[in-house]
Amino acid sequence: MSDSTLLDAIAILADWRRIRAFSCIALLRMGEDAATEYDLHAEPNHSSYLCVERITGRRFSYDDYARTRETAGLPDAAVPYQFNSEMWAARLAFPMSLNIWGRPGDTYRMVEASRTDDLIHVRLEAPSHPGLEGILIVDEKHGIARELDTPELSLQYRNIQQPVPNRFWPRS
Repeated sequence: MSDSTLLDAIAILADWRRIRAFSCIALLRMGEDAATEYDLHAEPNHSSYLCVERITGRRFSYDDYARTRETAGLPDAAVPYQFNSEMWAARLAFPMSLNIWGRPGDTYRMVEASRTDDLIHVRLEAPSHPGLEGILIVDEKHGIARELDTPELSLQYRNIQQPVPNRFWPRS
């Protein structure tokens, strides 16, 4: 474990706006609930995404170019200058939305990291809740966070395909 490995992970996460479009299967578990699978198409470089729940077909999306959002298949108004929280299954593609940075309001902060092959394992601690910990796995090859595991949230990206064609930009 080293400080430079943690800095490498932070640099990858902070560079999210340069990540090209990718697709994957997102496995999301909230608290004690059963995990739900989504097909995810993410375009971090265009601040846009589409998640489709595999069992129900419900769609969750945000199109930054058109400023449109869809929540559980229903149109949802998006207005200029509004803070847009990504649907939970899309959040690893937009790591600044994760509560891991130690900012006011965040539960966790990154404390140390170790590297195994192309993966950086980052240990998370909750300063306000001693003993509450988590792990974030950053994929150096794809330049994305691929797993977050905490007691209240588990999110994994599997079968990552990159690059994939853009869905949201450019417009013809």
